[in-house]
Amino acid sequence: MVEAEIRGSCIKSQEILLSQSVLLKLEVPLKACGDVQGQHTAFASAI
Repeated sequence: MVEAEIRGSCIKSQEILLSQSVLLKLEVPLKACGDVQGQHTAFASAI
């Protein structure tokens, strides 16, 4: 792919993602935590 094709793909991907109703618009700062698997102390210090 040449640079123009890559840029076009990125723009099209962005358009598709922004059109999805499941996309959340979040504000920063943002902390995301997954499965803490018993690491409650570490989780508590992260938030």
